[in-house]
Amino acid sequence: MDRLSLASIGRVPEQHRPRVDPRDVSIGVVHLGIGAFTRAHQAVVLERAMAATGSATWGVVGVSQRSPAASDALASQDGLYTVTDINDSGAGALRVVGALREAVHAGTSPDDVVERIANPATRMVTVTVTEKGYHCVPGGWELDLGHPGVRSDLAGRPPGTVVGTIAAGLARRRHEDAPIDVLSCDNLPGNGTVLRGLVMTFLERSGDTATRSWAEDKVRFPSSMVDRMVPASTETTRERAAHIIGLTDACAVAGEPFLQWVVESDFAAAPPPLEAGGATLTDNVEPWERLKLRVLNASHSVLAWHGVLRGLPEIALAVADPGLRHHVETLALVDMAPLMTPPPGATVPGYLEQVLRRCANQGLHHRTLQVASDGTAKVGPRLLEPAVESLQAGRLPEHIASAVAAWWLVTTRDTDFTGRPMVVDDPTAATLLADRPTLAVALERLAPALQDHPEFARLVDTSVEQLSRQTRP
Repeated sequence: MDRLSLASIGRVPEQHRPRVDPRDVSIGVVHLGIGAFTRAHQAVVLERAMAATGSATWGVVGVSQRSPAASDALASQDGLYTVTDINDSGAGALRVVGALREAVHAGTSPDDVVERIANPATRMVTVTVTEKGYHCVPGGWELDLGHPGVRSDLAGRPPGTVVGTIAAGLARRRHEDAPIDVLSCDNLPGNGTVLRGLVMTFLERSGDTATRSWAEDKVRFPSSMVDRMVPASTETTRERAAHIIGLTDACAVAGEPFLQWVVESDFAAAPPPLEAGGATLTDNVEPWERLKLRVLNASHSVLAWHGVLRGLPEIALAVADPGLRHHVETLALVDMAPLMTPPPGATVPGYLEQVLRRCANQGLHHRTLQVASDGTAKVGPRLLEPAVESLQAGRLPEHIASAVAAWWLVTTRDTDFTGRPMVVDDPTAATLLADRPTLAVALERLAPALQDHPEFARLVDTSVEQLSRQTRP
């Protein structure tokens, strides 16, 4: 079977072809972290926006930050790939996406990536590299100046970190005096503010005060909230796509039908017509962000950690467990709800019910091991920060403590409750646990404010003991 490409796109049934002709699309966006989520989310919105407005100047250069496998596969298909909507009963609509026009590997061509950011035709840089990709100090959102990659970038070597790459691109772009927007799409509180702080710190530490001063005026870092459940692609994902389009698609992705993108309306350059693609522009992303981070993201992680411990392979199986479902309900409604003011038209109970329905989508086959990954980088913003807020308000967040206990067990145990080996991808945990700290010390490293609230660590420890006594799912 031939591969999906520009040469073969004419053989794809018309209803499955891109909404825009990829040959007519020019580059306007550099995206750092071209994984499955971006391909099923931001690229889809940008293509819809171009189709709705007739403006074909928002094509994407996708940059693979780690392995070249993704960028090589996408490049071999001329940037084309399929996205399938997966409902509870199985596959729904499928479409080839043509918004991604090029794919490069940062490690192979770091100067190429820098040059693309510097190019005046690029008007936006978007970022999805997960929490660990920002190289922040444990327990905070400041740049980790001791990280080997950050040190290397500050020494002037070809940039290898996201922050170093953005800073190098801005330094070169300054000579063009072309404004640009840098948009974080990761699950960080105030992600735009965080990314701006990291880049400005890097420029200051590197001694590039000229670029730092220029960036104050010509660069914006709007915050955003992204939402779509996108499980890791499997052979089934690729076989389904090949069956429908009659071509091999090594880059096929699938996701739930739900998609949301809320973007802060604060731009230095002319932004893409995101609203035409289905995004929401707002003056204040925070209510959306907090609701998603503390209800959906926290619930998703907790279901995954408990699911892994109990030997449950998929999120839908975890949420179907009455005890686990009750746990995430009380977590959201009792401990999280008092900390939030939902955006207009939303309520915590209503949003939670929607989240639980989405998690119960059996067609997604969203693996608990995938969702549980990188837990040490996620537990802070999703659970420990709200725990600190509760404690400072005089409330003891018992359900948050129980959720944190599940993360601790997944991070420190070698086997699940059934006795089977349990291996979760969490590289940040190795650094946190290098000197075998106590639970209390580990929590304080991730959230220093917990030093003032030792009662929380005791509560987590009690929950750990209770969970540890379980031997069956």
